[in-house]
Amino acid sequence: MAQSLQLLRDLERTLDNIQIHEAEELKAHAYERRSWYGQLDHWDQERAKQDFAALDAATARHEAIRSEAEKELERYYKRVEDEERKRREEEERILKEKRAREKAAKEQREREEAARKAAELKAKEEAERKAAEAKAKADAAEKARKEREETEARELAENARKDKEDAERKTAAEKAKHEEDARIRQMQTQQAPAAVSATTMSSSARTNPGVEARHQRYLEIHQRLKEFRRNFWEECKKNKDIKTKVGDLRRSIKTSVGQLVEPTPESKGANAKPTLTIRTAMQQATQLQAPPVNLNDFLLNPVDSSAGPPQAPSVLIYALNIFSKAIITQFSNESGVNTKAAEPAGILVASVFSQPEMQYGGRPLIDILLAKMHKVCPVLFGIYGPEKTAEGKQRLGWRKEDGAFVSDNRHGERMTGLGAGFAAIALRNFSKSTHKNPYPPANYWEAFATILNTPANHVQPSHLLVLKGMIENGSERFITFFNSAGLVALRRALRDLPASLPANLQKSPACSALALLSETLKRDKQIELF
Repeated sequence: MAQSLQLLRDLERTLDNIQIHEAEELKAHAYERRSWYGQLDHWDQERAKQDFAALDAATARHEAIRSEAEKELERYYKRVEDEERKRREEEERILKEKRAREKAAKEQREREEAARKAAELKAKEEAERKAAEAKAKADAAEKARKEREETEARELAENARKDKEDAERKTAAEKAKHEEDARIRQMQTQQAPAAVSATTMSSSARTNPGVEARHQRYLEIHQRLKEFRRNFWEECKKNKDIKTKVGDLRRSIKTSVGQLVEPTPESKGANAKPTLTIRTAMQQATQLQAPPVNLNDFLLNPVDSSAGPPQAPSVLIYALNIFSKAIITQFSNESGVNTKAAEPAGILVASVFSQPEMQYGGRPLIDILLAKMHKVCPVLFGIYGPEKTAEGKQRLGWRKEDGAFVSDNRHGERMTGLGAGFAAIALRNFSKSTHKNPYPPANYWEAFATILNTPANHVQPSHLLVLKGMIENGSERFITFFNSAGLVALRRALRDLPASLPANLQKSPACSALALLSETLKRDKQIELF
C-alpha cells in the first residue's frame, strides 16, 4: 500500500517534471524561434540596407551620368551653334566678297563702257572736225577757183578786146584756136576707149549677180523669219496653254545652247544633257498642235509640188528659228576669243539638222540657219563692200548697238567667231553615220575659195578675220577632207593672199594675225605649209 502510494507520488513527480520539461522546451523553442526570426529580420534589414545603399549608389551613378550627358549635350549644342554661326559668317563673307567682286566688275565695265563711249565720241567729234575742216578747205578752194576763173575771164576779155583792135593778132589767135580745137578733139577720141575700159573694170569688180541674188534671197528668208517669229508669238499669247508650252520650249533651247562647253578631258560628257534637252524640245515641237506654215517661205530653192506648197508645223519652224538664233549668238560671243568653243555648237547643229524630223523630202531645213549666217557674216558667201562707209559696214554684217556700229575689236571678235562656227558646221564627218550630212564640206571649200578669189582691192579686214577663224578651227579637218588641195589652199590663204593686199591693209592687225597663223599651225598642230 505504502509502496503504491510512493509509486503514485513518484509518478506524479515524474509527470510534473515532464510537464516542467515540456514547458521549458516550449519556452526554449519559442526563444529559439524568436531568435531565428530576429536573426532573419536582422538579415533582412542588413540586406535592405545593402539594397538601398546599392540603389543610392546606382542613383548617384545615374545622376552623374545624366549630369555628364547634359553637360555633353550642352557642349554639343554649343559646338553646333558655333559651327552654324561660323557657317553663316563664312556665307556672309563669301556673299560680301561676291557682291564686292560683282560691284567692282560692274564698275570696271561701266568705266570701260564710259571710256569706250568717250573714245567713240572723241573720234566722232574728231571726224566731224576733220570733215568740217575739209569742207571749209573745199569751200575755200572752190571760192578761190571761182575767183581765179573770174579773173581769168576778165583777162581773156581784155585780151580779146585788144585782139580785135589788132587784125594781125586776131588772125593769129583764130589760127591758135583752130589748132587747140583739133588737139582737144584728138584727145577726146583717144580717151573714149579708156573710159569704156574703166567702166568695164568697175562693173566686173562688183559682186557676181548670181551670188548677189542668192544672198538677197537668204536676206528675204531672214526677214520672213523675223516677222514669223513675232507674229507666231503674238498668236501664242491668245492661248495660255500654247503660250506656256512654247515659252518653256524657247527657254529650254536658249538655255541648253548656252550650256555648251568646250570639249576637254575634264568636261567629258558635259554636253550630253543640253544636247538631249534640245533634241527632246525639237521632238516636242513636231507634236504640238499649231497651224502649219508654207515651208517654201523659208527655203532657198522652193519645193515645186503639184499637190500644193509644202507644209510644216509652225512650232517646229519657230523652234528651229530660236535654235539658229541661239547658235549664232553662241558663235559671236564665245568663239571669237576661243575658236575651239565653236565645236560643240557646230556638232549640235549638224546633229539637229541631220535628223529626219528636221527635213522635208530628205532636204535639211538648214536654210533657216544659213539665212541668219548670211545676215551676220556675208563675206562667207562672196559679198564685199567698203568698211569705211556706213552702207558698206551694214552690207558686211557689222552689228549695231544703241544705234551705233560696234567697235572694230568687237566686230573682229564676231567675225572670227562666226568663221570658226562656220567651219565647225561645214567640216563634219558623216562617213560612219546613217544620216545625211546637212551641210557637207564642199560648202567650206566654196566659202574658202570665195574669200581667196575676192579682188585684192576689195578685200576688207572682215574677210581676213573670218578666214582666220575658219582656218584656226578647221585646218586639220580641212586637210583630212581635201588632202593636198587643202594644203595648197592654206598656203594661198596664209602667204599669197596677205602679200597681194594693198600696203595699208597689209599693216592692219587682221592681216598680221592671218599671216602669223602659219607659225601657230606649225607649233600647235605640226602643220608645215612653207
